[in-house]
Amino acid sequence: MLAKIVGFLTRNGKQLAGTDKAGNAYFRQSQTVDGAVTEKRWIKFKGNPDPTTVPVEWNSWLNGRRERAPTPEEMIELEAHRKAVKVKVALLEKEEEKNRFRAKVLQQGMSNGQNTDVGVEQVKSNEVHKDAKPDFQPETWNPSSGGAESTSDVVGRLSEPKGKGDTFKPGTWQPPS
Repeated sequence: MLAKIVGFLTRNGKQLAGTDKAGNAYFRQSQTVDGAVTEKRWIKFKGNPDPTTVPVEWNSWLNGRRERAPTPEEMIELEAHRKAVKVKVALLEKEEEKNRFRAKVLQQGMSNGQNTDVGVEQVKSNEVHKDAKPDFQPETWNPSSGGAESTSDVVGRLSEPKGKGDTFKPGTWQPPS
């Protein structure tokens, strides 16, 4: 019985190397050409042939960049790794957005002559608390107001002039040392 199964899978020397989660089948066939044994590898697509859907590991095997065909366990492990990387990228993108928002608020505060220490404290007071939802948007989320607040409202509040201008003397401002 086992011989029949092996015979079926190796008909014409062709062997099934494996399948991917899309159902594509990967085959190999050993050939002897001028005394040298070579291996031919190919794919039989399930449905429409779309080479862009071939997983990287199978593509590497097809092109001879890896000796052995990927195992199902290896493919599951690599898929889990890819998902973990995507989660980390999303977290880094949110952190970068938060940093860009801080820089924008500080830049606008400095360009309007506002005391930057006050701007820094106001930005720090708008920091994300540990009970915040992970899908917050820094431009619209303000924990102190308990709801949404537009960027223009935040910037307008941070960049409003504090005095009447009667004490202003051009050229007298010096950056803090």
